[in-house]
Amino acid sequence: MFHNLGGRGPAPRPEDAAVSDLMSAYWTNFAKTGNPNGAGLPEWPAFTASSQRVISFDGHSMAEPLPNAAEIQAMDTYFAWRREQAKGK
Repeated sequence: MFHNLGGRGPAPRPEDAAVSDLMSAYWTNFAKTGNPNGAGLPEWPAFTASSQRVISFDGHSMAEPLPNAAEIQAMDTYFAWRREQAKGK
């Protein structure tokens, strides 16, 4: 992200640079307008309770359903239970 590839380790691959460019474009658009979307970019839909879609940053970056929704729900349930337990003390 932010075109900060390199440093230690192997040289970045072309696909690494492509993902870096994509992420930088989204961040720049968001900083300028409050919306990450822009010309030539895969559409990044707003994340809502009824439409939980995220961008996968890989060789085929695109919006997709939240891949770990069940795990997130399990954590939400657990922490809700912990908050309820803490109220009783």
